Amino acid sequence: MTTLGQLHAENEQARSNYGALPAGTYKMAVEEALMKTPKAGGADYLNIRFTVVGEKYAGKKVFMNYNVNHSGDVPRRIARGQYTDLAVACGAPADTDVATLFLDPLKIVALVTNKVLFVKVNVKEEVYQGETSTVNSPNGYYSLSSPLGQANAAKTLATLNTQESFGNGAPVAESQLSDVPF
Repeated sequence: MTTLGQLHAENEQARSNYGALPAGTYKMAVEEALMKTPKAGGADYLNIRFTVVGEKYAGKKVFMNYNVNHSGDVPRRIARGQYTDLAVACGAPADTDVATLFLDPLKIVALVTNKVLFVKVNVKEEVYQGETSTVNSPNGYYSLSSPLGQANAAKTLATLNTQESFGNGAPVAESQLSDVPF
């Protein structure tokens, strides 16, 4: 028999996976990377789904599209630069030939899928069909061994510890650091 309390707890957990993360740096896994074709036509783009790993925000999703094959030079260069930062943070070999990489969708996807890294996210407002919503936008990638990534993640943790939304607001012990959102 399922109790009202159990159902309420399950609903609370499900709701916690919706909405934007607070801005900061989180430990995330690249759960899925797919090359997709826009419904309206045009060049294929890379769609990445990141999933937070850790205690407080475990399971939250952040999405990013990279227009690596865009017809315009500037958008394509920006997207390829962002993807390159992601691939390096995921441990892609430094000697990967970029001239052929972006011609091979399978290789683009394989270099990042199922990798764990630190992802810095911003919070922004988006308007879609007249509705405004708060969403996350990845804007920095760091390998797990990166001192900068570790420092940013520790700063996010310290900030979350001082916010009411993080448990009871009590500091997290050093022994708990492997289970928190970074």
